[in-house]
Amino acid sequence: EIEDLTIRLQKMEEDLDICLDELNDYSRANFNSKIIFRHGCFRVVIIDEDSDYVLKFSFSRFSHCYENDTYDDCQTEEETYQIAIDNGVENDFAEVISIGSFEHKFTRTPILFLAKKMKVDTCNPNFDYDFEKFCNINGINAEDILDIVTHSFACAFSSYYRNDPASFIRLVNFIRDFDITDLHTENIGFVEDKPYIIDYGFASTDKIY
Repeated sequence: EIEDLTIRLQKMEEDLDICLDELNDYSRANFNSKIIFRHGCFRVVIIDEDSDYVLKFSFSRFSHCYENDTYDDCQTEEETYQIAIDNGVENDFAEVISIGSFEHKFTRTPILFLAKKMKVDTCNPNFDYDFEKFCNINGINAEDILDIVTHSFACAFSSYYRNDPASFIRLVNFIRDFDITDLHTENIGFVEDKPYIIDYGFASTDKIY
């Protein structure tokens, strides 16, 4: 069954790549390359190069759904941002805003569109900051942190919070408490020297209830 699912996912990704390539070709021909289509494992992103926002929506809910097929990573991302506000760490997350939804014939619950501020530079010199040095200076156990977040994440955010380790620890604890995962390099962006988590649809927001 696992092998069959893997084959299905690979075929789906190939089909999606072809579809998005065609959309990007159309965009270049008709919009002077202003509209760009990208995708990750479970969501499609529509980027307008003249806008500070992007559109994100799920396309593969069946492959990672929870009980009763109600899990939606767009909705989870929106809920996580609201919880981040309640916990005072929203400045480390790219803001998300729900702007509507639609229903598909194969989907039992709405798929949410979200707008997200995402003009970021993913190439930043602070990304290679010496995280171990940061831990030694501030009496932090690096292994404890790396049990929760990736090394690239730790480097990026410890660089920004090098003079405010308490804020760094508060963010890491928030990530741990709500099981926010998939925080790899491509899901961290920068606006100038400020790092942001730009994709955080994998979390356990039900922990707040």
